[in-house]
Amino acid sequence: MLRRTRFAMVAIAAMAPLFVAATASSATGPTAGCSGEYADSWPGVAFGNLDSTIVSGRSWLPRSRTITLTTPVPVGEYSIQAVAYDGSSTRVTDPVQDHEQYRLEFLDAAGVVIDITGNTADIADGVLEATWSGGVGSVNLTREAVQVRAQHAFSSDAAIRNGVHSVMPSCFGATNLNPTTTTAAPTTTAAPTTTAAPTTTAAPTTTAAPTTTAAPTTTAAPATTVAPTTTVKTEVLPEVQVADPADPVDATPSFTG
Repeated sequence: MLRRTRFAMVAIAAMAPLFVAATASSATGPTAGCSGEYADSWPGVAFGNLDSTIVSGRSWLPRSRTITLTTPVPVGEYSIQAVAYDGSSTRVTDPVQDHEQYRLEFLDAAGVVIDITGNTADIADGVLEATWSGGVGSVNLTREAVQVRAQHAFSSDAAIRNGVHSVMPSCFGATNLNPTTTTAAPTTTAAPTTTAAPTTTAAPTTTAAPTTTAAPTTTAAPATTVAPTTTVKTEVLPEVQVADPADPVDATPSFTG
């Protein structure tokens, strides 16, 4: 009976890796991202990548991880969103870990903490991988933040009852709660450029020459040829007396010499 029990236990143990391996192959990593005016992420967060990405409350594991921001977050008050993830081949059978949580600390150029967020919520247990995404409150940055530290929410062994409660900080996003509104100066539309009409120089006034009325054509009077003076020889004829038939006077003409 004892042998059968041992055989059954060995058979179950041999089957378990096959189930886990098949399920692990479908792991996807974090299923949520971060958005905001300023957003950044921790590198290497992926299924099974525990050594370089987790934070834990246990003293033999990293308590925090710090990243230098790609774009510093300027002075202001910000609403903060964060994503937490955990995924490994043993999570299905791991003991309950009800404190897989972290918070964010914003640091200035000197490494001094400016402000701290609230904690992320715990992520689901008994599954191969799990992701949590949500708001973690707001921060008031009185100085420019150049780094962000993901600090495990429970930083002492005494605060944790069981398990390692490891969690991977995935990313964060910051949105300004009081953005400065810049009122754009009204656009002045330049008056359309008026191209002066080309100056037209008036052609010099031409004074018409006075109309010359042609003098009437004078037809020259035909030349008058003076007739040559004719000398008429005058001859005095003797007076002739005509006899009247009724006059008894002798009709013989008489000539006076």
